[in-house]
Amino acid sequence: MQQDPLLEQLDWFFTSVNWTLDYPNSLVLPLAKITSDHIHCKLLIGTSIPKANIFRFENFWPQHPDFLEVVQSRWEKELRNTKDATNIIAGRLMNTRYSLKNWSKHLSNLTALINMCNEVIFFLDLLKIADLCMLHNGI
Repeated sequence: MQQDPLLEQLDWFFTSVNWTLDYPNSLVLPLAKITSDHIHCKLLIGTSIPKANIFRFENFWPQHPDFLEVVQSRWEKELRNTKDATNIIAGRLMNTRYSLKNWSKHLSNLTALINMCNEVIFFLDLLKIADLCMLHNGI
């Protein structure tokens, strides 16, 4: 509430040479302001190390109405050129895992919702700043 308010945000982020070399794809993203003039930031640490392709079974999946249909449809799918019982079971497990991984990607859109909320808050902050500028200039 100054006579001439400073309507800029000055945030600095420092790293070391070692950090930059070890994590060359790191990125700092500002998140929306809540109540303070300070801004929370999200640090995304990027590296060229490949991610492991691990399958994680979530305990809530069996309660989902579509779960049994996804498992059953993939489990019953015919395997080609497989006569050995162990290969049949391994192939069906791999196919089922693949289907469940793809199916689970569409269950939760929490990240998208958080990003949309942050965008809305960001635009509300812009409106607040514009309103303060108009008030200051007597418009």
